[in-house]
Amino acid sequence: MKHRMLALIFATAALAGCAAVPPHDTRADTLPGVAEVSPGKAGVYVFRTGYSSPALPIDVLLDGEPIGSTVSQTHLFREIEPGRHTLGSQLQFTSKLEFDAKPGQIVYVRQDLWLGYLQVHTRLRKVHPDDGARAVRTTRLAVSR
Repeated sequence: MKHRMLALIFATAALAGCAAVPPHDTRADTLPGVAEVSPGKAGVYVFRTGYSSPALPIDVLLDGEPIGSTVSQTHLFREIEPGRHTLGSQLQFTSKLEFDAKPGQIVYVRQDLWLGYLQVHTRLRKVHPDDGARAVRTTRLAVSR
């Protein structure tokens, strides 16, 4: 009986040690992969990390011009002039996001996708640079136009 109790205590302690992990992979914070912009320019990343409809391409427009399409686990990058810009995520309907970019700034935009009743919806959301850079490092570059 004592041996069973000791085995149970040991197993519980071993499993508790497994639960003590950071909330995100801190190695991603030091990985390469985030572009630097030219002096006097800004940059924008559009990334898609969800697994909903992974093979469904979603067209991305910057100021009305197509810049590429994303599928699950991909991102697009474009160097831009500082100022006001509009991103569009085009599927059955177009989701738009307006943002201001400052010189030297990189703007990160998450592209979400979900299935509604008889249609697929997409949404663009600006995210914090730390979260965006971490997400970009875990995705691959999509083909740009």
